[in-house]
Amino acid sequence: MKVNYTSNPDEDDRSLLRSKRSSFLKSTRRQVMKEHVIAVIEYCSNEVGLAIYNTTNGEIHLCQIIERLTYIRTISTIERFYPLEILYSSTLEHTPLTRKLQDKFRGIAFKNLKRHSFDETKGFHIYSQRGNKNTYNPDNKFIAYSALHALISYLENNY
Repeated sequence: MKVNYTSNPDEDDRSLLRSKRSSFLKSTRRQVMKEHVIAVIEYCSNEVGLAIYNTTNGEIHLCQIIERLTYIRTISTIERFYPLEILYSSTLEHTPLTRKLQDKFRGIAFKNLKRHSFDETKGFHIYSQRGNKNTYNPDNKFIAYSALHALISYLENNY
């Protein structure tokens, strides 16, 4: 517990209440906002593909990130969506990416999917049928397409 030393005891009580209220609101917001299922795949070229499904409104976002070994871009992108579940390929089982994700998102369910679930050809087919080409440039996004295929397959079988 953090103790603040001030000359006014009323100020101490107010700052303590503010800090408790602030932490309560942050934890409540995170619990309420856990509404995204995220599929993650990484390829050898340090590129990470994400497919993000919003369980309340059905929107899907695709993202492909050129990453460094810190995975800071991937982690910060995932943090913005407050994930309910994170899906990843069995080939990523003991990689630095999954270790960093599991360390960062401890209260989140992680699901290991077979590698064949991440198929970029089938993902591109799904995207070309249903995707909005005005909001996403489909060129050279095969890693995001493979994450999309795994996400759709998982949702069809589990939701």
